[in-house]
Amino acid sequence: MSVILRNTFDDALRAACADVGVVYKDVPADGRFHRADVEGDRRGHDDASIKVFADGEGGFVHNWKTDEETFFFVNDDLGEMTETDRRNREQRRADRIRQADQDKVRLHADAQWKAAMLWNAATPATADHPYLNRKQISPVTTLREIDATAAAKILGYTPKSSDGPLSGRFLVVPIKVGDKISTAEFIDEAGNKAAIYGGLKKAGYWSAQRLPDGNGKGFTVLIGEGVATVLSATEATGHAAIAALSCGNLNAVAHVIRERYPAATLIILADIGNGQTHAVEAARSINGLLAIPDFGDNRPAGMTDFNDLSVHSGAHAVKSAIAKASWPQSEAPVLIRLSDVQPEKIRWAWEGRIALGKLCLVIGDPGTGKSTATLDVGSRITRGMAWPDGGLAPLGNVILLSAEDGVADTIRPRVDLHGGNPNSFYILQAIKQNDSERAFNLVSDIDALENAITTIGNVRLVVIDPLSAYLGDKNSYKDSEIRSVLAPLIAMAERYGVAIIGIMHMGKSEERKALYRALGSIAFVAAARTVFAVGKDKDDSECQIFVGVKNNLAQMPKALAYRIVDGVLRWEDRPIEGVDADSILSGSAPEELGARRDAVEFLKETLAAGERLATETIKAAREIGISERTLNRAKAELGVKSRPKGKPGEPGPWFWRLPDAPPKTATPPPKVAKSENLATFEQVKDATPVTSISSPKIATSPDMAAFGGNLREDDREKFEL
Repeated sequence: MSVILRNTFDDALRAACADVGVVYKDVPADGRFHRADVEGDRRGHDDASIKVFADGEGGFVHNWKTDEETFFFVNDDLGEMTETDRRNREQRRADRIRQADQDKVRLHADAQWKAAMLWNAATPATADHPYLNRKQISPVTTLREIDATAAAKILGYTPKSSDGPLSGRFLVVPIKVGDKISTAEFIDEAGNKAAIYGGLKKAGYWSAQRLPDGNGKGFTVLIGEGVATVLSATEATGHAAIAALSCGNLNAVAHVIRERYPAATLIILADIGNGQTHAVEAARSINGLLAIPDFGDNRPAGMTDFNDLSVHSGAHAVKSAIAKASWPQSEAPVLIRLSDVQPEKIRWAWEGRIALGKLCLVIGDPGTGKSTATLDVGSRITRGMAWPDGGLAPLGNVILLSAEDGVADTIRPRVDLHGGNPNSFYILQAIKQNDSERAFNLVSDIDALENAITTIGNVRLVVIDPLSAYLGDKNSYKDSEIRSVLAPLIAMAERYGVAIIGIMHMGKSEERKALYRALGSIAFVAAARTVFAVGKDKDDSECQIFVGVKNNLAQMPKALAYRIVDGVLRWEDRPIEGVDADSILSGSAPEELGARRDAVEFLKETLAAGERLATETIKAAREIGISERTLNRAKAELGVKSRPKGKPGEPGPWFWRLPDAPPKTATPPPKVAKSENLATFEQVKDATPVTSISSPKIATSPDMAAFGGNLREDDREKFEL
């Protein structure tokens, strides 16, 4: 049992789910158990529970397969709590943990009692059961069957799987922990599976026959995942066979059997695919042998285990594959001598921002134009157009995976609006499997993406929008799982010199640094070589700032700004100075709020007597530690007016005044602040004064024409500096 504390409820629940391998699920704070799925299982098995306390302070997540649970609580602000409040809170949490332990014991006992009742009420399984017929296996004495209605009366509910409630005749599969039945699994006529809710399954197993006494000398035991797998294996070989009932339970069961039979030969039966890794680990850990089903060079799609091999090639093929069981191959390091490596320069799609052969992330909240921005990037590549800050895009093709936007009504119109070449844009919409289609999955379909890249040719960019939609069953909060997904993708990108842009949403916690704002594991940001964030300009809600978060390949480029006007993304003319990702993505920090309040008071006092020369006001602010960026934000907050003074058609000095003040000139502001309100300015003085503000509005006054027509108002003020 472990306890997790986080600053927000959502982060705490997600972390607790990841800690025990449970699929995240949003549940209400009602103090009740809500069923959830275990990572790696088919959806709907409900082998986990999530409970949120009624007061919303926290809760716990329980994985019934591994019998692991993690409590989570929202991390209160201890500075605002009295010592009595703190003790009461800790006592309340301890009481809840103790109560949860008691509930778990009660659920285990309830499941054990129901399993015994079901076993006694069930009858021996018969050869005409549809599941046994389809799998081409014979019933054994350790299997029984019961009607769905009778089972529901004992359980108090109807078991269900991802395909809905189980129905018809159930096979009852008793699960033993030690020498006692702890719970049971059901298999209906269609092959849907479910277990008794709350039953103990960790290190639990089903045996196809009664196990003998002794230390196992001269005895062989086969250990596989499922009932059909081990029945096919025992029928083909005559060896005793045990089912762990999930790949994640293989290692625990293997250790139980090795302890019971120290002298026996143990053979782990692997399922090809995800289960194979678990099988290798189990075989190594108990000094056992590993058997892998051999389908030859043309393994049919979907066939992965020894039952599939039996149906496809017969019992003799199963017997032959198990006879070839061997020690798992040892792992050896792959070494590269640095002197054998030829140095290469980074190749850029967009200088300093998007590198060919590397992963780039773009993170931001919904509605900030992330998808539109990446379509603009792709459009420039399909035409070899110029980048907003100079340089040309490499001419090439683009592959887009989009889980959120319609191809005909959104993607194609946006590409046309941005001048892209639709003949060079390809949408990877699905993976065709036999006569049906399924969603693309980064876990299993990298080969398909690689095939698309080689078939199309000259692919310069792949956009995955959003990245989280293509992770399959992987937990986006588990570092190891995310690294295992991204590593093959990045390796493929390097092989073909293709830039990968992954779009990601952001977490809600504005207190976090930008580097940690991507929703999910930090492994996403760690694996990417460049990361950019999109956030609203705090002074102009119609403007978005495209700012660097991380750059392992070059100096961090300056931020850019853009607006989306009539569906078209338009970049601002020049980079934005003096901004970083933390300031763009975060809410105003306390020190920033304090500095701005000081700047507001400074302007009120300085402009109280009338309008002042802008250059002198800015200079005076700098002398007391107020940066120009903070001053301009305070100026916008107060609604300070700006106007030039000079002859018509000629540039003149700019003056500032309070919105209600008359346009009269007063004496210059003092160089040193006297007001008590400015006493803390030295404490917040910026280390590096900012030389311009982010994305001010475009001036359209006729008086601006002499400066080139499209100069920004505040830029014209700087013209006078």
